[in-house]
This record gives sequence, structure tokens and C-alpha cells, in this order.
Amino acid sequence: MAMAMCLLCPQGAGGATTLLPSTARALARGAVLRITADLTGGLPLDHWKTRSIRHPEESALQALKAVYQQQGGLGAYWAGLPAKLIEGSLCGAALMATKEGMRAALVQARVPLAESAIGGIAGIAGGIGSCLVLAPTTMLVLTTATTGKPALTTLRDVAEGKRNFLELYTGGGSLALREATNWFERGGEEEEEDERLSQGIAQGVGKGAALEIGSGVIGGVLACWNHPFEIARIRQQRDQVLLGGSKESTLDTMRKVVEKEGPHGLYVGLVPRCALSAWLTSFMVVAPRLLFK
Repeated sequence: MAMAMCLLCPQGAGGATTLLPSTARALARGAVLRITADLTGGLPLDHWKTRSIRHPEESALQALKAVYQQQGGLGAYWAGLPAKLIEGSLCGAALMATKEGMRAALVQARVPLAESAIGGIAGIAGGIGSCLVLAPTTMLVLTTATTGKPALTTLRDVAEGKRNFLELYTGGGSLALREATNWFERGGEEEEEDERLSQGIAQGVGKGAALEIGSGVIGGVLACWNHPFEIARIRQQRDQVLLGGSKESTLDTMRKVVEKEGPHGLYVGLVPRCALSAWLTSFMVVAPRLLFK
């Protein structure tokens, strides 16, 4: 417990964090925050979003009900939990460590860029770094939700040579585009909100926190402009699971969606995606600023 407090408490809080390097703190914070986000609602929102995108004929409400009615009851919202916990711990850690490391490097190098630009570049680095973990784990979660096959069974098939390891990275290009653009925008907004948060705290801690949470929710929703990348990622992974292969590029997949479903097909599932994005932004951007700064 003492070690966890050393990792998670803000710098200078009793001098505890001086015992551990900043990278270790970033890794621990990212892992704890992402796992907490997933356990408290992130995973059900992710299944809702995935169902909406896989079944464009369903409305957002119908997709939410269908997860319960057609995929195994209440437990369906938590399908793939072991893989999601691994994803949360490793992905969150990679995101925070890479993002904070890049920001520190740019600041130390005295790169002549605005704070928002530095935050955006750091966000790109963090987003791409997290994809090393995120790509295979999202594939495992989607496989479990689609076929009912446990994640460990899929991993065993890979270990025994029944499946190619690279299949786990299906849709990785689309995912990298989504994450890079997501965290570029969130990282830039994070720096711009410094002054606004300080002003809010000057008026009262409650007002400052409310302002930051509200900004995080709005920022998370606005970050969903890149939803077509998420459509491409899920369609590519779905085809890999159900059809045994998907060799289409991100642009090819998006073009195919437009041809079959029209331009609006690129924004199917936007409502649950906005909810999930706001939820994750609150934990991965807002919480660190309120707790650790």
C-alpha cells in the first residue's frame, strides 16, 4: 500500500514521490486510472459502441438493449473483462508514460512551440505508443463479444500456431490514426485549459473542478470527429473474426462503407462513442490534472 501511495500521490506530497522516477509514477498512474475507468463503465460503453457499429441497422437504444438480449444478459456488458484489464493496465501505462516523456523532452529541449502544440505532439506520441497494446487487446475483446470464445483460447490458438500472431493487429492502422488524432486534440486542449482551471480554482476548489470536468466531457465529445477511423477499425477486426481475413486499408474500408451505407455510415455508433470518449477523457486527462498537479 505504501508503494502504491508513493506511485500515485502528487509530486512533493510529503516527499514520497522523490523515491521513484517520474516514469514509474506515470506508468502506475496511467494503469490505475485506465483500469478504474474500464471497471466503472468504460467496458459496457465499449460493448455498446461496438454493437452499434457492427449492426448499423440498429439505433443506439436498440444496440444497447441488444447487447443484453442477444449477447448473454447483463454479463455481456462485461465480456472480455480479463483482456480489458490487461489492456487497461498496459495501455494506460504506455499512454501516460509516452505522453509525459515526450512532453518533458520537448520542454527540456526548449522547442519554440506553444504549450498547446507541445501538448498535442505529446498526445500523438502517447496515442501511437498505446496502440502497441491496444490493437491486440481490442481484437481479443471483439472476438470474445462476437464469438463467445474466451480471450485465453484465442491466445492459445496463436501460441499453437493455429492463428497468425499478426492477426491480432488487424485494424492497427485505423486504430493508430484514431488514437493519434484523439490524443493530439486532447493533449492540446489539456494545456489550453491550464489557465482556465487556475482561474476556476481561484474562485473556489469546487468551481475549478467542475470547470475542468465540464471541459473534459466537452473535449471528449468533440474528439469524436475522427469516428470514421473507428468505423474502419471495427469493420476490419469484425471481418477478420467472421470471415477469416481483412486485407483492406483504412481508406478502402471507409470507401466500402460509403458505397454500401452512404456517408452517414461512417458515423454509425457515434452516440455511444461520444459517451465512451467523454468517460475516458474524464479519467485519463481530467483526473490526472485534478489529482496530481
